[in-house]
Amino acid sequence: MGGEMRTPSQETGSVRRFACTSCGRCCTSGPEMELSEAAALADKFVTSLFLKVWSLPLTRRSRGTDASGRGSIRTDEEVLEEHRRHIGRFSVRDRIDRANARSLHLTISVRTIDREKGRCPALIDKRCGIYETRPLSCRAVPLHFSQPDSQLARSLDAFVRLPGHLCDTSPDAAVVLDGDRVTDPSMRQARDAALEMAKADRAWKNAILSLMDDPTAAKAAGLPTYHEVVRNSDAGFASAVSMLAAWRVARDRGIISASSFEEICKKQISLLKTEIERAANLELAGRLAAMLSEYERAYAGVRPRLPMLSSGGE
Repeated sequence: MGGEMRTPSQETGSVRRFACTSCGRCCTSGPEMELSEAAALADKFVTSLFLKVWSLPLTRRSRGTDASGRGSIRTDEEVLEEHRRHIGRFSVRDRIDRANARSLHLTISVRTIDREKGRCPALIDKRCGIYETRPLSCRAVPLHFSQPDSQLARSLDAFVRLPGHLCDTSPDAAVVLDGDRVTDPSMRQARDAALEMAKADRAWKNAILSLMDDPTAAKAAGLPTYHEVVRNSDAGFASAVSMLAAWRVARDRGIISASSFEEICKKQISLLKTEIERAANLELAGRLAAMLSEYERAYAGVRPRLPMLSSGGE
């Protein structure tokens, strides 16, 4: 573990080298996941549903840079449109807000609730305890799938320069990026798989969104409305609610079976009991205890099913 940081490569141009040294410095929080991943890891992470509307300007006037961060091969307008297309592959609703000269993109994902600040719950002695089943956001590091191809070099450069990161970018490290082309097979596979999973989860997200468009249904489901998420995002923060709301939607729309819903509840109940004992402070313990009570009621079948609404985001 750890060790001395390998010095950055002195290569010029668009080639980027990278090798993980297992320093664990990028594991400072639990991973962000797609909905299906959270179901598969329900016995590993306590999770919340994470909703955010991303805002992109409709136009830009200045010029941008190429993938290597040098020169001006692409205009800012081209880079902006690439961003818009890329986020559209993960978003569940895309709208044009002409009054504010921007486009809005709603993403729905899953975040973990960590027992300890600055540490992923899956870490065991600075090693990943779920390495073989880790989410795609971890598998794609440092070329995260949220970044469009043209921005990967800049994103990688920023990642390896983060304080405490001991990444190997020396001439001995493998080439992972050539221009905007991902050359590392595992990272490329993770990025591609993330796009496929986003497609697979779209019906689930649309079902959630259909409830968010109706204030009464949203309140009954334990969800914010779409407009509340927009307001929160404009204020600089995301909206988060218990993942139980998403599990219920999936059950009531036939996306997961009733038995799968019960199994997920059982896993979260067991995990929550353990996490409460390990909680770093009373505030977190109280929050987890409230979640535990909610899951126990859901498992016992106390809460009625959600109203049926037509699904489909814009």
